[in-house]
Amino acid sequence: MMLKSVLMSFIAFAAVLSCEDEALIKDDKECSQTYQGRLALKGICMNYVIEVLDPINEDWVEAEWVNPFDETTYTNAFRLGSVCSFDDSIKEGDLFYFEASLEPFEEQLCAVCQAYSPTPFKTLYVRVCDSNN
Repeated sequence: MMLKSVLMSFIAFAAVLSCEDEALIKDDKECSQTYQGRLALKGICMNYVIEVLDPINEDWVEAEWVNPFDETTYTNAFRLGSVCSFDDSIKEGDLFYFEASLEPFEEQLCAVCQAYSPTPFKTLYVRVCDSNN
C-alpha cells in the first residue's frame, strides 16, 4: 500500500514538472499567447496604462509614450480596453501575465465614469492569466 502511495506521489510530481511550458490558465480559461506586463498608471475612471515587458507586435503598442502631466516616459505602452473585466486586485506597479487582443474577449457592459486621465492612443484588450499580487 505504501509503495502505491509513493508511486502516485512520484507520478503527480512528474506531471507538475512536465507542465512547465503549458499555457497559463486563469478562471478555467486557457491563455495561449501570454505577455508579461506592468500596470504603469492606474488613472481615474479606468484610464489605465500598461507597459509590456515581453516582445510584442510593435503595431499594438506605443514604443514610447510620455505622460503629459509629469513627463514620465513609458515604453511599449497601451491603454487598457477591457475595463469591465480587468482584475481589480492588480495595483499600480504590479506585474502580471496577460493575453492580448485588438478586439474585446467579451462584451464590455459596465458603468465607467467619463473623467479623463491621459493614456496612450493605442488600445489593447487583455485577459489576465496570472498576477503576482
